[in-house]
Amino acid sequence: MGDHRLFVIDFLTSSLVGNAPPRIVRAQARRLNTNIPRATEKYVEKFEFSLIKHNIIQRLGEAHESSRHKEVVKERVDTIDI
Repeated sequence: MGDHRLFVIDFLTSSLVGNAPPRIVRAQARRLNTNIPRATEKYVEKFEFSLIKHNIIQRLGEAHESSRHKEVVKERVDTIDI
């Protein structure tokens, strides 16, 4: 038989979390606090860095120049958003 044995233990949910399990609450959204100047500056710096790093401005310009149909432009802009 060897030394590979399986132990199965059956627990009741109530014994693990109790009769009244904690309520799971969705966390509130974190928003930029513009009352703190340094936080705003850091956010803008990181945002501008990301725009440059991912060539967002150029990609959006190419999407708008590629077609005159709103639906096609919307699809291309949406692919950039992903």
